[in-house]
Amino acid sequence: MNSVQSANIPITWTPTEHHGKNLKIFKKIIEDKYLVKLGGYEDLYKWSIENICEFWAETWDFLGIISSRRFDK
Repeated sequence: MNSVQSANIPITWTPTEHHGKNLKIFKKIIEDKYLVKLGGYEDLYKWSIENICEFWAETWDFLGIISSRRFDK
C-alpha cells in the first residue's frame, strides 16, 4: 500500500491524552514502594513476573478489588 492509498483509509482510533495514565500511575506506585526504576511497560512486566505475589497484592489495592477476604500471597 502506498501513501496515496493509505490517505483514503479513515482513522478508526486515536488515543486520548489520558491513554495509559493509569498504567503510569501504577508503575510509579511500584517504583516508589519497592525502590525500583521501571523504564517502561517491559520493565513493569519483568518486575511483575519476578515479584508475582507483590504484583498481585498491588494490583488488588490499585484496582480496589473487594472480596470477602484480602489477597493472600
